[in-house]
Amino acid sequence: AGCHITDEDSVIYMEYGRKVYEREVADVVDAALSVILFVVVVFLAISVFVAYISFMRNRVNEWCLYMSIGYSRENIYGMIMRELLAIFGISLVLGSILSCVMMAVLKALVVDSMGLYCGFWYPGFLMKIIAAFVFIIGGLQLPIIVVVQSIKTIDRMED
Repeated sequence: AGCHITDEDSVIYMEYGRKVYEREVADVVDAALSVILFVVVVFLAISVFVAYISFMRNRVNEWCLYMSIGYSRENIYGMIMRELLAIFGISLVLGSILSCVMMAVLKALVVDSMGLYCGFWYPGFLMKIIAAFVFIIGGLQLPIIVVVQSIKTIDRMED
């Protein structure tokens, strides 16, 4: 009796299994998630740039009026930045709430019913998302500065 091991049999020990898992599963999933995040950020940035530049074009006359009644370019820039940060802050809060609700619903309906485990909070990806928001806000500085520098008073608008 006993166990007879031949050359055809192999014993996989825990450390080898962990290395295989990291190489063939975890690294591939992390790379795929990074690519997906990059593509989403690029499309989000383009969408935000187009929408915000359109929004700014519609408000140039308002800012010209402010310039005519004595606001400086710095004051107008401050107003634009406060509005932008308020929009991003509200978006961040509402997006976070909506994401948490959707994660809970998907977990309850899909993941739990299959007997799987999933985590919600991944600090590495949260930092990447925050970096994407900072990148987009930073990228919007160029069109904002161009618009603020091109603002004229009402009496010079036709020039």
